[in-house]
Amino acid sequence: MMPKQSGVVQVRLLPGTPGADGKPRLFYSQTRTHKLNDRNIHCPKVFQGGKWVGKCPICEYYSWLYQQADKGAGDAEALKAEAKAIKPIERYYYNVTVRDNAETGQGEKDGPLILSVGKLIHTKIILGICGNKEFGEEAYGNVMDPKTGRDFKIIKKVKPGGQYPEYGDSKFLGVSLLSKDDSKIEGWLAARHDIYVLRKVFSEDELKKALRIYKGVDQDPRQTFDPTEFMPKAGSVSVPVSTHEAQKASVVSTKVEANEDEDLSLADDDFIKGLRSDIE
Repeated sequence: MMPKQSGVVQVRLLPGTPGADGKPRLFYSQTRTHKLNDRNIHCPKVFQGGKWVGKCPICEYYSWLYQQADKGAGDAEALKAEAKAIKPIERYYYNVTVRDNAETGQGEKDGPLILSVGKLIHTKIILGICGNKEFGEEAYGNVMDPKTGRDFKIIKKVKPGGQYPEYGDSKFLGVSLLSKDDSKIEGWLAARHDIYVLRKVFSEDELKKALRIYKGVDQDPRQTFDPTEFMPKAGSVSVPVSTHEAQKASVVSTKVEANEDEDLSLADDDFIKGLRSDIE
C-alpha cells in the first residue's frame, strides 16, 4: 500500500493507441477541467499554437469575477476566491503499466492503467523525453520502447504542516525492459485505453446549465429537493443582504482545498489512490 502522505510509485508509459485511420496517435491526451461543486467539467477550449483557444461560458464567468475584483465591485477577496475555485485546471492522461516494486522497478504489477496528472508532472515527462539544452539536460527519446525505454518514478512529498503535495523530484530512471515476457507486452498494448474519449465536452447550453446549477439558480437534477422554489424572484421583496455577505455565501460551497494542478491519480488501482487528492 502506498502511504497517504509522502510516497513513491513507478510507472512505464505506453505508446499511443491507433486512431480511426490506423496511425498511432500522441501517447497522451490533454484537457482542462472546471470544478463546479462536486463536478469536474471539461472546458471546451482546445490547445493550439501554444495556448488554449475557443469559447467557454465558465471561463468567461471566471474572467468576469476577476474583472469585478479589479474594479472594486464588491469584496475583491471573495470574488477572487470564487474565481480560483472554478479556474480551468490542465489534466493529462497516459496509458501506463505499474511496477511491482516502486523502489527497484523489479517485476510488473498492473497494466494498462490510466495515469492522470497535472501540468507539473506532464512537463517533467516531456522535458525528459525532449531534453533541455538550456540547462544541459539529456533527451531520453523514446522512453516507451519495450526494450530500451525507461520507467518514470513519481515521488510525492508532503512537508510537515504542508497543504499541498510536491512532485518536483519525480524523474526518469535508467534503461530497462518493459517485461521479459513478450506475451505480457502484447497483452498490455492490446488492452490500452482510448484516453481520447475521456474528454467529454458539453454543449454551450449544457455548460451554462451547469454554471446556473453551481450558482443555485437552477436545481441540480441529481437532487429531489428544489431549493430554487424558495428563492426570491425578480421584483419580489426580500430581506436586504450586504454585498459582502452575499458574496461570502456564494463562495462557501465552491471553495476547494486541493491544488488540482499537482493532483495525480491512477484509475482502478486502490493502492495508488494515496498519491492523489481528488478523484476525476
